[in-house]
Amino acid sequence: DIAKAQFAHPDGDHLTLLTVFQAYEQIPQSERKKWCWDNFINDRSISSAESVRNQLLGIMRNADLPIVSNDIDNINYYTNIRQALTAGLFMQVGYKQRDGTYLTVKDNQKVSIHPSSVIDNKP
Repeated sequence: DIAKAQFAHPDGDHLTLLTVFQAYEQIPQSERKKWCWDNFINDRSISSAESVRNQLLGIMRNADLPIVSNDIDNINYYTNIRQALTAGLFMQVGYKQRDGTYLTVKDNQKVSIHPSSVIDNKP
């Protein structure tokens, strides 16, 4: 839990994973396996995420699409990411019932927040 807490983002699991990935990218290639081990990160999973990111960048370059990113110091950095996640995942949205359970907006399926989620104060 201590290793996880160092990467936890108050806005949820997606931004926590982004924080992990950004930290991983700062580590020299030769030290990444040890860093993953020390931080309880699955090396193959994060390497796979890096590979997918590189593939997407290649596809964008081949299609002459602009690669646009905000600087992490930009005041709207996390807001822009949350908006992109919301736009892409809006069909997965759930809302809290009065009894404390959650239902999906799409099909009223009962769902729960995963117990390992970094979200302390469940919405």
